[in-house]
Amino acid sequence: MTTDEANVSVAQRLLEERTRLELTQGALAELAGLSRVSIAKYESGGTLPSAEALIALDRSGVDIRYVLVGVYCTGSRAMRDRFRMAFEEVGRQAQANKETLTDESRLELAWRIYEAFETFEKYKQN
Repeated sequence: MTTDEANVSVAQRLLEERTRLELTQGALAELAGLSRVSIAKYESGGTLPSAEALIALDRSGVDIRYVLVGVYCTGSRAMRDRFRMAFEEVGRQAQANKETLTDESRLELAWRIYEAFETFEKYKQN
């Protein structure tokens, strides 16, 4: 992989993380104490974030390991957010269908949705 390809990959994954967090460039910049222009440059692949910027982005909820190497941190915020979304969706569907689920059933269904989502994400990366 060339340096340019690596920059594009980092840029793409940073954009994915910002999107996952549902933040605008300006909002992420504000949270991280960076400029919106810096975020735009990182996301365009024009420049790579410095170590200081990466630390600030991490504190803002960005999964830096994913941004840099494409692998989510074990127990990362992204993983927890995805599982939480799956768990909440199981609850919404059960309520919509007027079903009562045990906590164990709800967790099992949420885990299956989460695993399917993770499989999809891995497939999408390849």
